[in-house]
Amino acid sequence: MEECLLPFELRKLKTIDNGGGHFLIHLGDIDDGRPPSGRQYNQCPESVYSKVSDIFELSPVTTFFIPGDNTWVDCADVDLAYRNWNKHLFHYNTRTDLNWPTLRTTVYRDHPTRHELFAFSLEDMLFLGLSLPGTARNDEQFTEGAGSSSDRTQLHRDNEEWTTRWFEKYPTDEIKAIVIFAHDAIGETNQPFWSWFAKFIRKDYTNVNILIVHDSHDFDEEAGFLSMENVYLLSIDDTVTPIKIEVDTTATKLLDVFQHNHYETCWCSSDHKPTQLKTNNIPSCNGACDESHAHCKGSSLF
Repeated sequence: MEECLLPFELRKLKTIDNGGGHFLIHLGDIDDGRPPSGRQYNQCPESVYSKVSDIFELSPVTTFFIPGDNTWVDCADVDLAYRNWNKHLFHYNTRTDLNWPTLRTTVYRDHPTRHELFAFSLEDMLFLGLSLPGTARNDEQFTEGAGSSSDRTQLHRDNEEWTTRWFEKYPTDEIKAIVIFAHDAIGETNQPFWSWFAKFIRKDYTNVNILIVHDSHDFDEEAGFLSMENVYLLSIDDTVTPIKIEVDTTATKLLDVFQHNHYETCWCSSDHKPTQLKTNNIPSCNGACDESHAHCKGSSLF
């Protein structure tokens, strides 16, 4: 639904100070979550994944994708959807044809079956990409399937092992901040993982600042997530405007370590829908959306 707005938003990143950051993360749900009329599940044609791949070629920096539920566990064929993710998006950061600035680190994506999991470090920071889609519309196939993408219990176990591996690899005197990207951090479906995570952190990692960034329909932030004073949850809303997050490992307070520009961005859409183009009442945003509005109003999507 955002295909008429995303190109403009991605081009904006090139005008931000310092090039807009080191990398870009998409938190999942690359298509609408509602199935077509008369269908129980999303159809998830391969063209959806390839089209998203084409759009994000405009990104000025290395780009990663986290899988969401809309185009994976809500699909009529869960494992085929996973293969489409793997073919078009899981390894997107490895593309060498887009002239991205070098990330200057090794990105690990070596789990034997879950190609969506990734990890890398930059200076004294660790970044993890997890695989936690929301509630599955096609729950029967996802829960009982035998393919590489199926079985929620195994999915949580794989995420636990991946998290443990990278936390243990880097001593806390080397890593001063950890950022975790996931699609869902507050839904009931993935609470078994987050309950495990809370116990894991309280046992050995209360002295390192942690940010969890996940997808939500509404923006929210919570310092002290799951009653852990060193964990900050950032819920990113449905607008297509990228949010810039900065990490200052020299700061002492949690909300000074992790800062974002959510309140400074000029949103040009609302709730994924080009038919709900947003009018900004913020003086600094005057004219920021004129070009994208004109493009969307002339498109077949409006």
